[in-house]
Amino acid sequence: MENDDARSLSVSRLRFVPALLAGLYVMGAVGFATWYVPGRRAERIAHWGRSLDQTLDDRHVDLELWVARVRAGSDLFASYPSVRAVVEGRSSPAQNAQAEALLAAGIAVLRLTHASVLGAAGDRVLHAGGGSDVTWQAVARAALTTGRPSVDLTGSGAQAEVQVASPVFPAAGGGPIGAIVVGARAAEALFPLLAQLTQYRTGQVLLIRRSGDSVEYLSPLPGTPAPPDWRVPRLAAAMATGRPKEPAEMVDARGRRIVAMAYPVTGTPWWVLGHVDRAEVLDGFGWSMAKVAALRTVLFAFFGAGVLSLWW
Repeated sequence: MENDDARSLSVSRLRFVPALLAGLYVMGAVGFATWYVPGRRAERIAHWGRSLDQTLDDRHVDLELWVARVRAGSDLFASYPSVRAVVEGRSSPAQNAQAEALLAAGIAVLRLTHASVLGAAGDRVLHAGGGSDVTWQAVARAALTTGRPSVDLTGSGAQAEVQVASPVFPAAGGGPIGAIVVGARAAEALFPLLAQLTQYRTGQVLLIRRSGDSVEYLSPLPGTPAPPDWRVPRLAAAMATGRPKEPAEMVDARGRRIVAMAYPVTGTPWWVLGHVDRAEVLDGFGWSMAKVAALRTVLFAFFGAGVLSLWW
């Protein structure tokens, strides 16, 4: 009877040890899949986010400096006494010529294409530089209404222009009596500042503008003459702008999973969007995790074999 009990206990132990090892292996596999792999993936994305942040920040700073310089120039033009006299309608032909010469010299220094002086009704009373086929009423109306400089991009493709408007105030103080609008071709002055991310195979830098629940792309994609017409709600860029300066993993309008970041451009309705395809970010990640899983399995097999050999 005692021999039967001992034999039964021995059999139970023999069954318990493999079951315990199997349970430990399953628990380790679940932890590996639900904790280790997602953690390493998050670390990889965060690392790429830091790299993307460093490179995108350069483009963002260049763009903000350009906007600040043009706004400062526009404000300076609006403060000229000769420009104020033109707006008030009390300028002589000599003052008109002086104002036009000052504007022409200013836009040459700032590398702009044209400058226009507008009256309170938005009518153009003086112009310097080349012609502009792009409407400027909206940006001028914003400056006249708010009393603050206004910046926007009008037109599309090769005809796209950056328009900056500054209100003109009377010398005695009060509300705006007119505005000055300066402009430059975006393809020459603005888009070259958005140098592409050459260190990434799939990296792109784009200028976007939020429009309600969707996003309007202002700059063209590499190799294309015009920006894409991707005005779709819940676009990748719209999600990115909800988390400024933070890497976010999402699906873009092409259906590709990307890692993106967006920076607001101060004083404008624009955002600088940079993104890299998720496939490039996680390139080789699956293989490295497979090697870790295989190593884990081998080590656990040796551990289990050692335990069983000691038990028996």
